[in-house]
Amino acid sequence: MSVITTHRAHRVEFDESFAEVALSLANVFRAGGRLLVSALGRDDHAQHVAVEFIHPVIVGKPSLPAIACDVTSLSNLLGPRDAVLLITTSTVELEAMRSYLPSDACVFEVVANESILVQRYHILWETVHLCLEYASSARTGQTDMASKILYPFLTARHPSDDNRLANADVAKAIASSTAIKQAQMTDLAAHTMSTHWERVNQVAELIIATSAPGTIYTIGNGGSSCDAARLARLLGYVGIRSVCLSTNYATLSALANDVGAERIFARMIGGIATECDVLVAFSTSGASKNLINGLEVAKEKGLQTVGFAGYGGGQFVDSGLVDHMFVVDSDSVHRIQEAQGVLIDAICDAVEKRRSQ
Repeated sequence: MSVITTHRAHRVEFDESFAEVALSLANVFRAGGRLLVSALGRDDHAQHVAVEFIHPVIVGKPSLPAIACDVTSLSNLLGPRDAVLLITTSTVELEAMRSYLPSDACVFEVVANESILVQRYHILWETVHLCLEYASSARTGQTDMASKILYPFLTARHPSDDNRLANADVAKAIASSTAIKQAQMTDLAAHTMSTHWERVNQVAELIIATSAPGTIYTIGNGGSSCDAARLARLLGYVGIRSVCLSTNYATLSALANDVGAERIFARMIGGIATECDVLVAFSTSGASKNLINGLEVAKEKGLQTVGFAGYGGGQFVDSGLVDHMFVVDSDSVHRIQEAQGVLIDAICDAVEKRRSQ
């Protein structure tokens, strides 16, 4: 753990300090605090963390209070029991973000490259829930079936004297679980890239060819909307005209309210896109009805389509609506999104290299 003089700071890294950091954040939630999340210039990452905590992917997990916010608003929002999560790729940016915080703020920091950021906060989310499950099982001696499958050591009772979670057995289990997940991420990333390397280059060429007359539009729900926003942001860095439709909150909320959530992307694509454009859809299941409807409208209008999904591809594959399909060979939502992040980086790198030639 990295401690700085002006704040109570915890650095989120996959080392011997990680268990202590996760336990500390779990205790913030147990004490009734919120997590305020900020990522300077990378709001997709801040939004991704917030949705993971508020809308748990694992069925039955409690909703934990997390809010994505601009760094300049942190000091006004921060309550006495709250903590802050700062996400950045640069220590220089980190120092700038710290300057907005009061001196007694409890701060968690993720500093890594784009791909590693996602891995760090995914595993942090999973581990915080592990810690909270442990606290519950320590008091009641019971765990739900999902937890027994994911974290079998939770069935052992290790109540602590001060009702906090600083327990050596849990710390060892966290370290073991994190190591296993890191190995899974590494293996899946390598497999995904070897499977889709040719398609990565094809899509990079498609993006470059499209960007002169047209626009790259990206869509997704929840965490996948953050992946969609990330692709649009990174393509923008290399001069590609790109827009994430999932970030148009006024239009999305109006359409969801008035015509239904299943039609939000179909209505936007129908009104905005032309045959010169490309639509990129992100999903973990490949089954979201609003994405399928959006892809249908895109094909009707003559757009080229790109899809990302896990779980065998789902309806993205079965519908025949996707021209260029990336299927991640996993049935874990987080591992799928992490592998999709590797593909995003690879596509953007390929685009940048081709444009610089």
